[in-house]
Amino acid sequence: GQLEFASPVATEVSMVIMIALLIPIVVLSDPWYLGQLCGIADPAAALGRDLPDGCLLVSLALVVCLSHTVLPIRWWVLWPLEVLMALCYPLLTNISHSPHGQMDSDLSVSGLLATVVLLS
Repeated sequence: GQLEFASPVATEVSMVIMIALLIPIVVLSDPWYLGQLCGIADPAAALGRDLPDGCLLVSLALVVCLSHTVLPIRWWVLWPLEVLMALCYPLLTNISHSPHGQMDSDLSVSGLLATVVLLS
């Protein structure tokens, strides 16, 4: 018999769902926000080092930009990733406050969105 394969759209959608599950994992891997969510008042003091948001922002931008450039998925199927990424970081900074303050986190969100738009 002949093997039946999933349609291209089903394959693209399933890949986007898997990548969408990766974005919260990337966000929760950041020591500052993970410590905040676990109830540590000052994770930077507990770890004895500064915890900037830069690595988290670059990681988020890389996930979305690599999804656009490396995977053979049409752009209109990937738009949920941009929405999730654009909502995930501001939601997290509002829940557990960025180590650099609200103004810096707003600027970071703007820079993150601009990076993804320009690279996508």
